[in-house]
Amino acid sequence: MAITKNVPTISPTEIATTDEDVRTAILEDLVWDSGVDESDITVEAENGIVTLAGTVPSSAVRSRAALDAWGVIGVNQVINRLSVSLPDHPPPPDDLVIRGQVEDMLEHNPNIEASDISVNVRSGVVTLGGTVPTHYDKNEAEALAAVARGVILVENELVIVPTDRISDEQIADQVVMALRRSAQVDADQIEIIVDDGVVTLNGSVPNAGARLAAARAVTRGRGVVEVENNLTVLP
Repeated sequence: MAITKNVPTISPTEIATTDEDVRTAILEDLVWDSGVDESDITVEAENGIVTLAGTVPSSAVRSRAALDAWGVIGVNQVINRLSVSLPDHPPPPDDLVIRGQVEDMLEHNPNIEASDISVNVRSGVVTLGGTVPTHYDKNEAEALAAVARGVILVENELVIVPTDRISDEQIADQVVMALRRSAQVDADQIEIIVDDGVVTLNGSVPNAGARLAAARAVTRGRGVVEVENNLTVLP
């Protein structure tokens, strides 16, 4: 028999307001996430600043745990001090094998322009170098590298060199429209500055999720070289 439930409206008094409320909510979210083993993760919260520590089995899980924390109401900043402890069985691959895995995934992904990406691996730490045309390529390359077996950390040193000639004014107009399309962002509360393809966001948002959503909306655009996210979370 199917179970039907409605999500009740949360009143302001029910929203996490204390550090302990925030810490508890993050732990609950980590437990809920089937892709994260929270048993070796510790969470501390102070004035909306959250610190994750402990160990996880992969670089991908490390990133995922941080995203879970960012999604909790009351979080203003996440400091990710999680370290990767690879399982003993099967033995982790050596650096040469890891490099081959990452290069193969990049080469065969039709959504990434990877022809100018270099891959170096040292003691399980992958460094991505070279150039890509968009922020999407940069972020997707890092995400792919993170899931390769044996990867402890990904250092993304990719430089964005747009192939499209787009003026700062065009970029600014596109950013405005992207923010207006976002369900999580009130674009009227955000100031946008574009200088040589570098987009700076100033203003305020209601929560950390909206702050991340604004940055993601901007990085999808063509011509964007970098994003300076100065958005503050309202208390």
